[in-house]
Amino acid sequence: MAASAGLCAVCELADEIRSARGSVFWRCREHDADPTWPKYPRLPVLACDRHRPRPAER
Repeated sequence: MAASAGLCAVCELADEIRSARGSVFWRCREHDADPTWPKYPRLPVLACDRHRPRPAER
């Protein structure tokens, strides 16, 4: 499912949320600082002004 999320799958501001029924949503924490920003963006996100790549894992 992560691949179908686009940029959210590799953004440090995004959280993957799984419902009890198995649905998957991507929540953007940027919404906490700016309520006009979408909390649950339409996927896949292909372009985002506020995208922050996650640091490479070691």
